[in-house]
Amino acid sequence: IISLLTNIWAKIANEPHQTGVVIMATEAFTIRAESEIVHKLDSLAGSLDRSRNYLVNQAIKAYLQANAPACDKINQGIAAADRGEVIAHDDVMREMEDLIASKAQGHA
Repeated sequence: IISLLTNIWAKIANEPHQTGVVIMATEAFTIRAESEIVHKLDSLAGSLDRSRNYLVNQAIKAYLQANAPACDKINQGIAAADRGEVIAHDDVMREMEDLIASKAQGHA
């Protein structure tokens, strides 16, 4: 039963169940947050039996997963423009107008 509960808790906590402990390199940094946010964070951490640090790390990971790909695409676009790989504005507008007209006429 203990093993089963341990496996369930590992899945609920979204962490891989391991017999050994993996220690990742960490760095400390300080942020300032509105008091209300800190109080909500502490309340949530208490409810989940997690540390404030754990929740902040989860939030940062989620933010990076959501936003890093867009930043990468923007940087790729800037690099392409720096290499002269651009399309003239008039050409883009003409293509968009043709696409809109095609959709308005019911064509795919």
